[in-house]
Amino acid sequence: MKGMHLTVKQLLCLLLLTAGSLAGAKQPNVLFILTDDQGYGDLSLHGNPVLETPNIDRLGAQSVRLDQFHSAAVCAPTRASLLTGRNHYETGVWGVHLGQDYLNLDEVTLADVLRDAGYDTGMIGKWHSGRAGAWLPWNRGFDDAWMSELYWHENTLISHNGKLMKTQGYAADCLTDLAIDFVEQDRGEQPFFLFMAYMSSHAPWVAPEEYIQKYKAKGCSDRFAILNGMIDHLDFQIGRLLESLDRSGLAEDTLVVFMTDNGPNKSCPNAGELSKEEMTQRSAGMRGQKGNIWENGTRVPCFIRWPGKFKPSVVGALADVTDLFPTMLDALHVDMPKNGKPVHGQSLMPFIEGKQADWNEPRELFKPHWYPFKDDGWSRNGALDPADVTYNDQINSLYQGSYKVVKYRNKSLELYDLSADPGEKKDIASEHPEVALSMGKKMQKSYEDMVATGHCYRQPRFHIGNPEYDAYDTVGEMLAGSHIPFCSSVRDEGNVVSMNYFSKGWKAPGDAQTILVDVVSPGRYDVVLEAKKFMKGTRVRLEVGSSVLEAALPAGQGKVPVGSINLEKGGQDLRFSLLSVPGGADDVIELMKLAILKKSK
Repeated sequence: MKGMHLTVKQLLCLLLLTAGSLAGAKQPNVLFILTDDQGYGDLSLHGNPVLETPNIDRLGAQSVRLDQFHSAAVCAPTRASLLTGRNHYETGVWGVHLGQDYLNLDEVTLADVLRDAGYDTGMIGKWHSGRAGAWLPWNRGFDDAWMSELYWHENTLISHNGKLMKTQGYAADCLTDLAIDFVEQDRGEQPFFLFMAYMSSHAPWVAPEEYIQKYKAKGCSDRFAILNGMIDHLDFQIGRLLESLDRSGLAEDTLVVFMTDNGPNKSCPNAGELSKEEMTQRSAGMRGQKGNIWENGTRVPCFIRWPGKFKPSVVGALADVTDLFPTMLDALHVDMPKNGKPVHGQSLMPFIEGKQADWNEPRELFKPHWYPFKDDGWSRNGALDPADVTYNDQINSLYQGSYKVVKYRNKSLELYDLSADPGEKKDIASEHPEVALSMGKKMQKSYEDMVATGHCYRQPRFHIGNPEYDAYDTVGEMLAGSHIPFCSSVRDEGNVVSMNYFSKGWKAPGDAQTILVDVVSPGRYDVVLEAKKFMKGTRVRLEVGSSVLEAALPAGQGKVPVGSINLEKGGQDLRFSLLSVPGGADDVIELMKLAILKKSK
């Protein structure tokens, strides 16, 4: 056989043709599956002795498994870091409700980047990155979003790009149906990115009866049978979704990522608290649970599958949820955003491609607690002055290679060697004081650098009169306009207490809340108050900057018009207060939100 000899001109043409072919090649699709409150030990793949998860197990066997992967300890912080690749505090997320779960509007999301790269971007399920106009998923980079009502596991309400939808049946079934429809759309050569955020297995624990009976037959208590049935049912839905990729011929061209948002929860209001033995079955030998910084609170499964590209393997290198943003962009050959904000995560591609087994130098990973503490017994309502939040009052941890140092508020440093003690049973700080002290100093500096950015402990400023965000019906509502939630105040006065979704304790003159707003379009607005309870004869006062509206409320609940008000343009404080209450009344109102609607001329 004669050898082939190419002239320089022929070689250049060949290179140009190859480059053109690569440039024109279709980008892979991306399916990102996120489950809720499902721990590392909530998989039969990870040794759970009771639970059956064959579909997720199969996905794991086909994937690169990141076996030392960490989320935040609760849902909204994990989602903030996942969407941005950044420390959740620096994105404006420092809690799960009370206005502390709003992703700053100047953050660039993974959906923003992929949409700009030509992807059809979709989001289905739980959205926990802001519950008012500008923060909703269709305004955060998703071309199409089906946002479900939080934790309605049956007959859930869904908002599709702002239009209300009602469903029947189990939410996991309905959300999977929507996902299959999205995946199987004919897009020609356009790739898709689907962020599939299931609500299972977040409380309340709910499962189809046949799944519950399956685990009762295994000897589980009622509460544990419901929970295991819920996760088993979730596994079935994930199997259906992955099957749709096979059926559509898309599996080979789809990058699939699976992870859970935090460790397992120990209790549920509708089912009760799990026993020590039941939690042990879910913990894979680790300490803790959802909401704390012990391993079972933050170490979660993460599987990455790309058939023909990524060889199935188990990666033991320390990894974090912030790493997925740069890793996915690296895998897809999409440029990182240039918005001036540092991405804190690192690409894991060297490990995924099998080029590297561990970090060249022991990786340092700072993991703060998911909300801050104050020494004076702060109730977690309203904004905080960072000067009032001292390092010694906080809970923080830092990883360095296999070592983990923990500072639990004013207690002494604790040190664990996770390679020898993954259950964090033996504090070795006294045996290695120099390691504990060195890591403790790095942890304190990481915390202080984080706070110094000026992005921590801030409340959102809600838009009023922004036409880009006002024309929608949010989940469970049929009223367009600017929505101002009463659970997102910067200051509660008198007896008022902010709850997760409303405020209560309104019982005396002077009770008040202050919320930050930005009037985008000046003019006259109608004001509608939504409450869980009204007491007839209650008089209220609304102040926005220098504008004032006073009104008397009827009896009942729901939405009630309270009048109209002229608003000036710009950032202002909105203050709502009680002027007078019926004699002897207790909790005369419980407030959900204000709807502020621009009057038509």
